[in-house]
Amino acid sequence: KRGRYTRIALLDKQQNGAHQSTSNGGAEATNVAATASASEAAPASSSSLSSSPSGFPPLPKNQYRTTLRRRAIRKLDDTTKIPSPRIRNDATATTNGLVSTFEDEDNQRDEAKMEEEYGDTSLGMKLIVVGGRVIVQLLNPMSDGRASPAQLVGVIERGDVLLSIDNYSLVDLPIDKLMEGLRPLSTPDANGAYARILNLRFESAAGLELLKSHEEGQFMMGGENGRRRISGGD
Repeated sequence: KRGRYTRIALLDKQQNGAHQSTSNGGAEATNVAATASASEAAPASSSSLSSSPSGFPPLPKNQYRTTLRRRAIRKLDDTTKIPSPRIRNDATATTNGLVSTFEDEDNQRDEAKMEEEYGDTSLGMKLIVVGGRVIVQLLNPMSDGRASPAQLVGVIERGDVLLSIDNYSLVDLPIDKLMEGLRPLSTPDANGAYARILNLRFESAAGLELLKSHEEGQFMMGGENGRRRISGGD
C-alpha cells in the first residue's frame, strides 16, 4: 500500500509540475506577444526618420525652399518658325456622317507643345542686389496677365533674400561670382534655352528693411535730380 500511495503521490507531483510549466510557457508567450505588439505600435524614433521629406537637411525657421517652373524655355520672336496647323480633309475624314476630330486634337497638342517651348520665359520676380544681398523687390505677372512662376508658388514675398540657386550659394560672394550665380535666372544656355526648373532657397523678409532704405535713398536722389533740372542746375 505504501508503494502504491508513493507512486500516486509521484504522479500527482509530475502532473502539477507539467501544469505549472504549461502555465509559465503560456505567460511567456503572452509576454512575447505583448512585447511584439508594443514594438509594432510604437512610433519610430526621431533618429530613424529622415531629417527632411526631400532629403535636404532641415532649414532654420526663417528660411524656405521652393521650385520655380518656367512656362516656356525659348523666347518667341519674329525669327521663330512656328509649324502651321494640320488641315483636315473632310472628304476623307468623314465616316458614316461623322467628322473625325483627330486633326483638331493633333493641332491642340501641337499648340500646347509650342507654348511649352516658345513664349514668355520670365519668372515674374524682380531682384535687386543691395549690400551684397539678392533681395526680391517685386513680383509681377506674365506678359499675358497670367500668374508668373514666382507668383504661382505662393511663398515668395517682397523683401525675401535669395540664398542659393540649385545648391549654388549666393551668400558672401564677390560681385562677379554673385552675377555668375544669378545667370540661370535670366540667361539661356548655348542653344538658346533657359533652365526650365530652378530650385531656390530664401530667407524670409531678411532684406526688407535694407530694400526700403535703398528705395528711399533712390527716391531722394530722384527728387534732388528733378529739382536740379527744374532750376537749370544740370
